[in-house]
Amino acid sequence: SGFGLVKDAVSPLLGRVPDPALIDQIRSKILSYPGVLGTHDLMVHDYGPGRMFGSIHAEVPDKADLVEVHAALDVLEDELQDKYHMEVNIHMDPLCTDIHQINAVRRVLDQIVHEKYPRYHTDHLRITSGHARLNVICDIHIPPAEYNVESIARIRRDINDSMRKYNDRYRVVLAKIMADPGK
Repeated sequence: SGFGLVKDAVSPLLGRVPDPALIDQIRSKILSYPGVLGTHDLMVHDYGPGRMFGSIHAEVPDKADLVEVHAALDVLEDELQDKYHMEVNIHMDPLCTDIHQINAVRRVLDQIVHEKYPRYHTDHLRITSGHARLNVICDIHIPPAEYNVESIARIRRDINDSMRKYNDRYRVVLAKIMADPGK
């Protein structure tokens, strides 16, 4: 019983796992906003009543009026704060909408993955592009036997190094790494 008391007292200090329903509600609310194409990197930290913090990346078209989109996301932050009693920070990721650029990057990424890791595949590709850096964001599916911390670190490094050899502005962000039971 002593362990239970300590666990109950320390849990709010270290943070609790948020309710999965809350995560789904937040994501759905953000996706319901006009101009939001997708989301990623949703994190909620629950340190007890009145001490909940969240952050998420909202993907928006790069050709949109970014001032208007930013203002709309500020309103959304306020709505989420009022509804869930939490501090929320929404990071805006303007996604490339140029299909020619997307297809060119997809060809390079697919070629690298096919050559280095023929049993892997990527999907859900999106790009944030600027003069300083072009982020290639995607999910990757790998064989379950290779789904471990060391392999994942190596995969990220190898794919990033290969993409930078093609273009030093490219940086690959593997948003989700999933064990693919079909491989």
